[in-house]
Amino acid sequence: MRYLHEQRYARRIPRPVPEPPDRDAWEDRREAFAVELLGYLEDNSCEVFFGDEAGFEGDPRPRQKWVKRGSAPTQRYYGGHIRQNVVGAVNPSTGELVSLIVSHCDTEVFQAFLNTMAEEVPQRRGKRVLLVLDNAGWHKTKRLRWHHIEPIYLPSYSPDFNPIERLWQHLKEHYLAGFLTKSREALCEKLTESIRDLLRRPDLMRSVCRTHSP
Repeated sequence: MRYLHEQRYARRIPRPVPEPPDRDAWEDRREAFAVELLGYLEDNSCEVFFGDEAGFEGDPRPRQKWVKRGSAPTQRYYGGHIRQNVVGAVNPSTGELVSLIVSHCDTEVFQAFLNTMAEEVPQRRGKRVLLVLDNAGWHKTKRLRWHHIEPIYLPSYSPDFNPIERLWQHLKEHYLAGFLTKSREALCEKLTESIRDLLRRPDLMRSVCRTHSP
């Protein structure tokens, strides 16, 4: 067990993903995208951000924990189904994070996020700002105003190419594990405090979101 920890292994519940209808074509698309993405990451003229949304609950699902053999761990819950969403984008190379806490996700909310990102990540001479996203409908609406941000879309069924997924998982496991509330305001406050702490720790975000060659 100690060896697994030293090799950066951790216990995880597998995330279910749908089977692509044409696996060979899907694998070809992923391989081509991996080459394209690596080119952007190695290009000093590109600032590559990875964006996504995540939901956080006042009654989070139980997560694995270490307990003594024979014990039966429990976790309280209220059953209130309180939920808040976070729209975010992270630059794994710098540890920069742009985020908004929102009640839901749609085109208008995503446009508000793009406006915020355009302010926080200004256009720099000789630099391109790229935002890698999945294929959610509100990411591809024609009426979106992208400012100086260039969208790059992931292949379908490819969350493993998006390192912000690991940041959301880290937030849930290390900041909100065991957090329980009946109040939407309290959940928003907890998320705000947690994200502020992450913003003070760019080294941690670089480590969590470290991009490996796809």
